[in-house]
Amino acid sequence: MKSFKCEFCGKKVTEKYELDGKVMCAECYDGHTLVCSHCGKRIWNNDDYGDEHIVLCSRCYGDHYTRCERCNAIIHYDNALYFDDDDILYCSSCYEAEANEHVIHG
Repeated sequence: MKSFKCEFCGKKVTEKYELDGKVMCAECYDGHTLVCSHCGKRIWNNDDYGDEHIVLCSRCYGDHYTRCERCNAIIHYDNALYFDDDDILYCSSCYEAEANEHVIHG
């Protein structure tokens, strides 16, 4: 049975995992990579455009997500809200808060 050396920890294993040509053991694969929540693509931890709630590759973030202008939370474009008089995007919580401020100060 052929064995492989993990490029991160040096451990010799019979089952290898790879990303971008880097051979890893299962532990390093799980420790150094993530799976995009939107498309399922495996990415390096440093390439995560998400936050503590969602893992996103750069393509999915750019094509499907944005950040709330008020709280900086990541929101899917389908859930982003804005007022008719501007193009500033908000999550639902911040939209409600902004709407209340518009009523009070408007």
